[in-house]
Amino acid sequence: MTFLPLSLLCLFLQGCSAGEDLGGMAFTFPAETDYSYVKLQLAKGPSSSSSSSSSSSEHLREVSVCLRYFTDLPQKGKEQSFFSLATPAHSNGFLLSKLGRNRHQMYIGSGVLDFWNLPDELNDWNSFCATWDSKTGLTQVWLNGIPSARKTVFKGGSLTGKPFVVLGQDQDEYGGGLHANDALVGQLTDVHMWSRVISSCDIKSFSENRKFERGDMINWHDLEFTVRGHVVLEDQIESRRQPENCSDVSQPTLAYNNAFTFGAETANSYVKVVPVLEGRDIKVATVCLRYFSDIPGGNREQTFFSLATPSYSNGFLVCKEGRNRHQLYVGDARADFWGLPDDLNAWISFCATWDSATGLAQVWVNGRPSSRKSLFKGGVLWGTAFVVLGQDQDAYGGRFNTNDALIGQLTDVHMWDRVISHCEIQQFAENKLSGGGNVINWRKMGYTTHGNVVEEVKIAEDAFQECPLP
Repeated sequence: MTFLPLSLLCLFLQGCSAGEDLGGMAFTFPAETDYSYVKLQLAKGPSSSSSSSSSSSEHLREVSVCLRYFTDLPQKGKEQSFFSLATPAHSNGFLLSKLGRNRHQMYIGSGVLDFWNLPDELNDWNSFCATWDSKTGLTQVWLNGIPSARKTVFKGGSLTGKPFVVLGQDQDEYGGGLHANDALVGQLTDVHMWSRVISSCDIKSFSENRKFERGDMINWHDLEFTVRGHVVLEDQIESRRQPENCSDVSQPTLAYNNAFTFGAETANSYVKVVPVLEGRDIKVATVCLRYFSDIPGGNREQTFFSLATPSYSNGFLVCKEGRNRHQLYVGDARADFWGLPDDLNAWISFCATWDSATGLAQVWVNGRPSSRKSLFKGGVLWGTAFVVLGQDQDAYGGRFNTNDALIGQLTDVHMWDRVISHCEIQQFAENKLSGGGNVINWRKMGYTTHGNVVEEVKIAEDAFQECPLP
């Protein structure tokens, strides 16, 4: 990931006083906190005497807001707030949020509306637009270009007074009253606000990333903002609909046919791996591997990769609990990643990255990225690393539990002492990455097997592809 110099300066100073073009960038909200948000400065907007709009910045009677969000949280009852405009009289002057999945909410003045069953993809970019007209009270939202039913709220009302606008949180009082349960965990980008009701054609153009008339009150390409708490301005996550232009490699280079088979649920079956760290402490890491399993769900954990240090038994732990819920522990802190592909009885490519400097952690499953989340910011994994495959170390070098054991196969395990690029992860997922990890490399790693672990030819997804024709 890359940072623009001005963006770094803005983050260091916790704000930008002049408008900045944030094209291609996004705000990442990696943790559920009550202190992380981005404050936006509104343009004054047109006066009612010089424009067909009936709104100005301190007398809002028409509003349209468009933005894009990326998140993975599916839980019912968890509100994620994208855009919050408060006035002295109305803390929820104009609030856009979602509650669980496929339930979007819009607060205007003293009223709230629910919009149900619009598209809401996890681990992908969603375009979200909302409009309101005081004269009729009619409101409407669009998700990925799909319109909702029109509903009525705050008819004849006006949002009067100086607006206070934040991203990633919900103001329960003017300029404050923030709660962790309302926090966005994910990314926001392309935020625009208009002092009029924009047309359905404008919304269609926005949702399709085509040219549109930018917001007159908030313009992502001329944005004045202040960052508070743990928010990072960085490149947008590349979604499955926006694959990065990665160079191809014609021949697979990592596809050694061997794999470790963990055939039983035991507390004494694992593979000890010798990493090439040469006494270095770990401040940044990437781990990639492939797994094959058929355990369908429940609360059973399956552990793929466990790195412990004398201070942290869960120094860098990669596992999954049930289905479609992957977990990453760093420095004994945990992040859950939801809704990524997790096919049974098929090879799954899995990569996880972490950088202590920003605290940002991310996983990719079959080349598809998760939201970025916060783990062990500023932390260091000190001391000699003890690495095992197929089990979870509850103490340095041991104390294994039957319920944490992998039942399945592991192959192509690699570890780097850097955050590898999205292109490298995509190439790994497609089995086209040249080279391999500089800390652990499947092609030349030192290891010892313990218990009931078998090294054998890995399972073929088309088990009959090499059978002779009759």
